Amino acid sequence: MTRKEVKTMINLRKERSLLELLTGILVSGGVLGLAGLLFLFWGKGVSIAKYETGLWMGVVLSLILAILMWRSLNKAFDLSEKDAAKVMVGNYLTRYIITGVFLIALHYSGKGYILAGFLGIMSIKTGAYLQPLLHRFFNFIFHETDPVPMPLTEEETGSEESQNNSEEVRV
Repeated sequence: MTRKEVKTMINLRKERSLLELLTGILVSGGVLGLAGLLFLFWGKGVSIAKYETGLWMGVVLSLILAILMWRSLNKAFDLSEKDAAKVMVGNYLTRYIITGVFLIALHYSGKGYILAGFLGIMSIKTGAYLQPLLHRFFNFIFHETDPVPMPLTEEETGSEESQNNSEEVRV
């Protein structure tokens, strides 16, 4: 990691979308952990420790994958379209391989359940679904408001061209 990335990671308030995603991952991991405790308490032959170990290892991996995704998006924004596509595909494959290696290692090590590890990895998805709710929460915490959308002016929309195109469609 470069010094700039480290500073950005320390000051997550500036990177609100990443902060909201990471918080959502942790919240969904906590909910899955509590649900596992409740449901597995009555299960016979199922180890709660292996479930929780697999789950939290998956949650930690999903945190790492989210940070890697954030880094690759930031890199891609500074590149041309062709180079950005190459960078995004390469980083996607890297994350995909990391996920596969993690699941295989979890299976063969016997430290945790592979399904629990997969649930932990999928917490990145539920974290993304929780983002709008967490965005409002962090707006409250940081005493911020979202900007109110304003209608575009005629200069910004190119209204003469759009009117000419709409008249041609109507005829």
